[in-house]
Amino acid sequence: MLTGVTLQGVHGRLAAINIQQAGIYQQTNHALSVVKTDVYDGLRLAATLGGDESAAHADVVTGALADPVPDDAFTVPPGATRFADTPVGQRVVVVARNGTSWSRAARAVDQRAAQPIRAPIGGSPPSGWTVRAEPASGVVDVFHRRSLYRRIALPASPAVLELSPNQRELAAGVGAEVEVVDIDSGMIRTTLRGAPGTITDLAWNTDGDRVWALTARKAVSWSIRQGRILLDEPQRWFQAILPAQERGQAWVVSRDGLLRRIGLAAGNVVESRHVDDVILSAAGNCQGTTAVLIGLHKDWIISLAGVPGARPFQLHDCVEARPAFSLDSSSIFIPCTQGPVVQLSAATGREVQRILILQKGANAVAVAPSSGRLIVGGWGGELFQVDVTGRSARLLRDNECHPPCWLWPWRRGRTASWPSGKAPACWDARGSACWITVAAGRGTTSRTFRRIPSFRWPPRSAPPAPSSPWATATAR
Repeated sequence: MLTGVTLQGVHGRLAAINIQQAGIYQQTNHALSVVKTDVYDGLRLAATLGGDESAAHADVVTGALADPVPDDAFTVPPGATRFADTPVGQRVVVVARNGTSWSRAARAVDQRAAQPIRAPIGGSPPSGWTVRAEPASGVVDVFHRRSLYRRIALPASPAVLELSPNQRELAAGVGAEVEVVDIDSGMIRTTLRGAPGTITDLAWNTDGDRVWALTARKAVSWSIRQGRILLDEPQRWFQAILPAQERGQAWVVSRDGLLRRIGLAAGNVVESRHVDDVILSAAGNCQGTTAVLIGLHKDWIISLAGVPGARPFQLHDCVEARPAFSLDSSSIFIPCTQGPVVQLSAATGREVQRILILQKGANAVAVAPSSGRLIVGGWGGELFQVDVTGRSARLLRDNECHPPCWLWPWRRGRTASWPSGKAPACWDARGSACWITVAAGRGTTSRTFRRIPSFRWPPRSAPPAPSSPWATATAR
């Protein structure tokens, strides 16, 4: 009798929990549909959430913040149908079919209306690149010197297409949204939402970091990236950015084994070194004197200060992921994918020990800048704190999601994992803080090195989120 009453009570509690979860599921789906339908309604809804650690609320907030919205807009007369000059320079000029023109300074964000001008500015010169949308489909063909270069599939047929100034990206107006496509890969990089109506024309600015859209009564624009380009080399594949011993400089590591020390002010190459290997990943110590390179054929410890020198070494039974240095630069930690973490002597390159990582093994490592503790990201999504001297790993968190490919040392005693993207190493610890500069590589080939103004690390609140999966954060 007692057992029956107990089971009845358990069933009642389970039924109540299921009803509650079903209600949360319905509310979340409704909120996500609002976000998808209208980005501004979605932002207003998301502003009321996030006060707790609810996973359902996190899904809604993430969805609302996923796509950029315009950060500049001004009114145009009803007759304006196109931009007169592309790319946009110092002024935004729109033209009506009868030739009447209006203009506004591109950076005059406080000016909310275009003013009439006498004559429009001429268009851009031919570049050898052309784009063409197939009727009644979302297929877009990109031609270079009349030869088909790439075929891109969009979710719907675009009304207007515009190539970026460097011909590496394509902006496609689909209804009231803009799809920004990487031409090399054919993949949609981001979606720009929030235009106040159907888009009739598009224009990039001369720097390629802003997209303008024209609607029936408004011209709006989105900032799609920050910073300024220091290196722009389409033929190269950048694998890492490492600290340099000299202030205001950094080492850029290319996949072909070329290491270059560049100035962060102008991108000028100060010094070059080369390793005869294909470089898959790299890490440098905080002092900027030593780097470890994971190569296709061998691994290398290379001197970045004084006389150039590279010492090869090989690890057995280990598929190496991106390494990390200890704070005193005496040790190198290399995670073996789905295996242990190997500790090497930075002075000799000899193996000191192998630290066993339980469950599914290691996938990423980071060294906490305040304590020097080793943090390991497990293949199964776990985070471990490792006692190097005791060769023991303590489970800190089980994410139950993607394995972290990068670990980001954050506040004292905290670590942020970054499943897609690239995380920083601490270059210069000034007291308890590092000063971070973000560098962005384009696409999977990371062809551009872009510097963003530094910010204090650790921050006072949350760590900066990458604007796209191709952002690389490094320290200065």
